[in-house]
Amino acid sequence: MDKTAKWLRAMLAFGYSSYHFWECVDLDNPSDSLDRFLASDRLDNQYVRRARNIRDCDIEQLRELCGNNRITILNYTDKDYPGMLRHIIDPPPVLFVYGNPKSLNTPHAAAIVGARNCSDYSSRVANNFGYELARQGIAVVSGCARGVDSAAHWGAVNAGGITIAVLGCGILCDYPSNSLRLKQSIAVRGAVISEFLPYEPPQRDYFPTRNRIISGLCECVTVVEASSRSGALNTVSHAAEQGREVFAIPPSCIYGDRYRGQMELHKDGIEFVLSPQDIVDFINDR
Repeated sequence: MDKTAKWLRAMLAFGYSSYHFWECVDLDNPSDSLDRFLASDRLDNQYVRRARNIRDCDIEQLRELCGNNRITILNYTDKDYPGMLRHIIDPPPVLFVYGNPKSLNTPHAAAIVGARNCSDYSSRVANNFGYELARQGIAVVSGCARGVDSAAHWGAVNAGGITIAVLGCGILCDYPSNSLRLKQSIAVRGAVISEFLPYEPPQRDYFPTRNRIISGLCECVTVVEASSRSGALNTVSHAAEQGREVFAIPPSCIYGDRYRGQMELHKDGIEFVLSPQDIVDFINDR
């Protein structure tokens, strides 16, 4: 069994974002500890039993599906696996990548996140920040959702730069609907990535899970628009756990509920950024 097959077998046995994976596989010595796990005869362990029950032909069909759709399978030990992700609490054991895997280790990266049903103001800001950051060689990371995410991705694409889309579903799912053109454009220089199997449909709890990858890939996270219940604030919580800097865009209206999350972040000490150059300066001064 080759290395990729081993990691796929283990990932399928544990499921997505399972803390138990890294209880059985040692982050400091992943290859040897993975081999020991797969060779274990402890059938009282449910994950060992699951791994044993996964058929070789199922793994080969998955690899064939990925190959036919130009999806690269990266495991935690691959050289193109994102270095930033190796140091978060729960790194995905396997990433599926559509596009350029080497873009995942661009020297500098910044996330831009916000509401799906955003204002025109927020869409313009996200697009401008995405464009200017990418133009200066900073990879723009977001979640490929409608609204702020898509505006930031398109800004980076139009600048001819690198942008990374982290999905809350499988790469081959048409989600958001009619997003194929954006994904193809991202993949020219950057990448669309997911820890979920290629045809895995989106589920509500997948998006908070994927948010740890968005923040984990970056040096900082900028919130463009967020209500007090926004999913973008979940990305902020992951960023705080991971030691990433967080910024917010000043709201266009301090009385609007759609900007309440940014106002709360600012009251908690999060700095407002007024231009893309503020983020560039932060990254250059690190």
